[in-house]
Amino acid sequence: MFERAKTLYNRWTSCRFCRYAKAALSWLWNLRFLPDSARRWVFGTGTRALQIVNIGFLLVWAWVFGVNGFGTLPLWTGLTKLPRWFVVSLLLLLALLSAWSVWSNSRRSHVVGVGALRLTPLIWLLLATSFRVRPTLSAQVVAYIFGIWSLAVWLMGEHLQDALRDEQAAQTARKKES
Repeated sequence: MFERAKTLYNRWTSCRFCRYAKAALSWLWNLRFLPDSARRWVFGTGTRALQIVNIGFLLVWAWVFGVNGFGTLPLWTGLTKLPRWFVVSLLLLLALLSAWSVWSNSRRSHVVGVGALRLTPLIWLLLATSFRVRPTLSAQVVAYIFGIWSLAVWLMGEHLQDALRDEQAAQTARKKES
């Protein structure tokens, strides 16, 4: 079984077309076509602003679930089986960890922020799916908004992960110089 996976992986990594496609997608995905100043703004200030909006969304949903419970929201039935205190505490914990990541510049806070930004898109996708099953048009629009927001939060996590990797590479280079 693993031999087949290794073979497929080797074919994929040695394929010239696949390498060009991967490079083109990386160029597009990382916005390499923008000038450096614009990329720094998008991935620096823009990411921080989106993180703050994400924290606000987490706090609002924690408040909604804490005050009203699950109420008449069109939620997936699996979510309503979870205890309300668990959902509220999870949302508050993710908001707190994300806020620490925004506030602090330490490596540990960035690692925790990446972890929070890896889990948060799953929550937004769960909410998008919950609204998607409703037949009304307004619920469908909310589902698409949560789906797009989930993608944006995932991209923020990817950017922070890349920033951590770049920082670690710079530290390793500085240690080799001295």
